[in-house]
Amino acid sequence: SDITGGTPLENIKCRVTTSNKNPVQCTRDIVSQPGGILNLWSGTRSRTMEGAVQGAIFLCASVATKRYVFAMGGSNNAAAFVAGVVGGVAQAVILTPSTMAFTSLNVNKHKPGYENDNEFTVAKRIYKEKGLGGLFVGADAMAARQASTWASRTLFTELCRTNLQLVS
Repeated sequence: SDITGGTPLENIKCRVTTSNKNPVQCTRDIVSQPGGILNLWSGTRSRTMEGAVQGAIFLCASVATKRYVFAMGGSNNAAAFVAGVVGGVAQAVILTPSTMAFTSLNVNKHKPGYENDNEFTVAKRIYKEKGLGGLFVGADAMAARQASTWASRTLFTELCRTNLQLVS
């Protein structure tokens, strides 16, 4: 998904949130820079790595959480919901710093002084300027988003699977 549409849409979103322009204007700005339409895929490497890692983090955290909920006598629905919350929060721990790097790479692309940036130089710069906490700016909002998204997804899946018997 990052290669097909995720990265271009994320690039446009980064520009919209850091400017006073609409998505069409931001898209025009991105593709009018050197590199053309391929600029929409700028950061694909970091987005793909982020996606792989966050999926693994979610699975590990949610499976372990389900085991604990079941061990405490919780239902399938409770286990699914709580596992989604815990998995989502765990993802935010990984997701927030990589999102910071991705945003910086794309917003600062083609700006003087940022020509040689990569994921590591961005993280190092943020750490040097703002400390470890600088890499986690917005983590609370990210955790709330990921937790609520995954809690609802896992609960609805479980409801369909068991209560509605849509999957055997």
